[in-house]
Amino acid sequence: MGRRRSNRNVCLYKLSENFESLKSINTLVEQDKVDLRISEKDKQNLTEMSEDQLSLFRSWRKDPVDPDRIYSIKIPDTSDDGNENRKTVTFMHRTVNVERQHNQMWSNRDHTQLLPRESFVFVDFTDVLFINMDEAVYVAIFTSDETRIDQILQLIGNDNVEDTDYLEDNFFAWMFWKYDRNNRQINSDIGLPAMNAFSGTIQRDDLQDMIIGRSPNVTDLSVLKMHISRQFPLRSVGMELTERGNKVYFKVDVHNQIVVDTRKSKMVSDGITDNVLVELKEYPLIVYIYSYIIPLLNDLYESEEPDFTEQLNSYSKDLAKEIILDLMGATGIDAQDFDK
Repeated sequence: MGRRRSNRNVCLYKLSENFESLKSINTLVEQDKVDLRISEKDKQNLTEMSEDQLSLFRSWRKDPVDPDRIYSIKIPDTSDDGNENRKTVTFMHRTVNVERQHNQMWSNRDHTQLLPRESFVFVDFTDVLFINMDEAVYVAIFTSDETRIDQILQLIGNDNVEDTDYLEDNFFAWMFWKYDRNNRQINSDIGLPAMNAFSGTIQRDDLQDMIIGRSPNVTDLSVLKMHISRQFPLRSVGMELTERGNKVYFKVDVHNQIVVDTRKSKMVSDGITDNVLVELKEYPLIVYIYSYIIPLLNDLYESEEPDFTEQLNSYSKDLAKEIILDLMGATGIDAQDFDK
């Protein structure tokens, strides 16, 4: 595995029950193809060209040195009796090569002859991780490009892919509540030294009315407090999270898409079981967040959700009061001005 740029978007999908282990990944189709984007009229001028010459290919690329290597990290596993153990999460790296075409592909105006293939076909390389966790296999795709994601899912086989569970509407509001009211702690083991970004909408999936904010401390942003006080849904948050010596800077959205700042983030070495991963820490960080941090936060949210829901109305009013008092102080408005 070579070095990659940091701070890449990653999305997660669950594979069907046909994939019981990482060894099952070898049953995937190694290559498929789609037609070049050429009109039926123009195709009539290319009858001497083969089907492959008129196709774009998508294929898996394995590590040439150790193609089926399985990596692993150790994460906490708290048993029912309260004793903390460690469990191993395994994963495998692949690269997907996707051929794409430029619009300019003809060598003449009559559209009777194509340019040399290398002149109009280029290859996109996308990293993926296959992760074995919670008795299932998942695929983490390193892109936010929906077209590229669709192409990779087609290569995997759409029937082999399931959506992961989305995070609840109030999940991010709960995190802000813990950050704001619990001394920047989720619990005694998990700290939130910083929440530094958010996005929100008036309706969950209506992206026309989008609010985005960034700050070293989002509690300074009145627009975020107003958004939560109105109980509008948040779509994503960015944070610094600490857990048992680990420190991760990442953003996560309602669809479990994440972006990790690999330069600032750090995993304690006892969780990394392969020396290669010490040098290339992006992959274990992704696996750690998906296999442990997000499920742990979601479990804590679900356990506290009844209490949070009960307090949400009063918390919303408290935030609204803070906003009003801040505005009054900043503008010099007196309470008596409301009677005028």
